[in-house]
Amino acid sequence: MTNALTKHLPLIGSFAGGAAITAMCMRTPSWACGMFQSSLLAAWIQGVGSLLAVVAALFIPIWQRTLTLRDRRYENETRRNAIASKMLPHFSAWRTNIEFLPMLSVDNEKNNFQEFFGETTKLFEEINSKDMLVVPSQIFDRIDDLHLFNEVGTKISESIFRTMRMKQVFEIIETTLELKSKIIEIKELNTEYVPSDKVTETINAYNDKIDELYLDRDTLLADIRAIIDDFRTTLPLPSAQPSKAST
Repeated sequence: MTNALTKHLPLIGSFAGGAAITAMCMRTPSWACGMFQSSLLAAWIQGVGSLLAVVAALFIPIWQRTLTLRDRRYENETRRNAIASKMLPHFSAWRTNIEFLPMLSVDNEKNNFQEFFGETTKLFEEINSKDMLVVPSQIFDRIDDLHLFNEVGTKISESIFRTMRMKQVFEIIETTLELKSKIIEIKELNTEYVPSDKVTETINAYNDKIDELYLDRDTLLADIRAIIDDFRTTLPLPSAQPSKAST
């Protein structure tokens, strides 16, 4: 539509200029209007028409662009709220899983390690059986739509990444404890056995991993609560739809 209008703007402007001059003559004394009845009339009409054409050529694309952007914002907002309403219950379930996530104890050398290892193994089984560190698929599958949520979308992406990282840390801790249990069994059979520096370093990093888990869990909970609050603030959907731009 914009291209068609622009193509015919000189003609439209000429008609508009002529109409403007005619209207002016109707309110002007006959002696003054006579000047427009000379050969200058065509030049006046063309000049005014060209001026109007230039103004219209500048204004119409801006006006059309404004309507297009307004409709696009409305469509994005409508889509965003529809997605948010579907994801909100799953964020609540995600938050509950993290809140009740069994946290591991620090490995105290004074305690019986095998007993400690047995209790920790049960915690791993509980976490895995309940999928407590699995991002709900209803949220994970919406990764491509997170750009609609701006800053909140970034927070959702970070929360997904943090949850996946926590799961990896749990797996590393589980492997570390299994490694330490094996070393204890080997030492019982061979008292002269000395693990390599790399193995010792891995085992000693256990407590640092526990601290990392606690920090990630606290940050993750705060982010999920902020996301839920944002969703509840922006819902329900707006009821009025603006008129569509002409195409």
